[in-house]
Amino acid sequence: WKSTIIDNSGLGLEEIIYIDDHIIIVNKPANLQSIPGYTNPISLASVIQKKYQIERIDHMTPHRLDYSTSGIIIFTRNIKALSNIQKQFRDKQVFKRYSAIVNGTFDSLEGRIDLPIGKDTINGPPLNMIDYKYGRNSITNWKLIESGKYCSLVHLYPETGRTHQLRIHMAAISHHILGDQFYAPS
Repeated sequence: WKSTIIDNSGLGLEEIIYIDDHIIIVNKPANLQSIPGYTNPISLASVIQKKYQIERIDHMTPHRLDYSTSGIIIFTRNIKALSNIQKQFRDKQVFKRYSAIVNGTFDSLEGRIDLPIGKDTINGPPLNMIDYKYGRNSITNWKLIESGKYCSLVHLYPETGRTHQLRIHMAAISHHILGDQFYAPS
């Protein structure tokens, strides 16, 4: 096995970290959809599907990363692998750590955000919001890594996987993720 860079015809370059008969692990760059969207069918999954001739795109995506998020993403090459990876996510056997630069400084070195997230009924999709009445349980742990005068580097450890969870939770404690076009003030 050897790490390779794939050319995806103008989408950017993605690094294949690992590949075998069952999974393909890719380093996804920011500003690229993980899976095809409603208005844009071009995505990392569609490029991988075409390159490795995977029959059904819905059989290869046990998880995804937001458009603007870079990081490691796993694609599966068959339904058995998909089921296995989904079970690992469900059973919390997958360790997830995100790094984010957020505005402001912190009074403590670590913390836990336990706030329910639901659909944003005012602004609509794709936005979500803190919703104490109808929201689903959502938990994010954070750890301060480095602090500057105006911003901080934190590691975020989601225990649940709601859409935009990290963005919403950090905004809720007034530490917006820098560059977040949805939940950070302009």
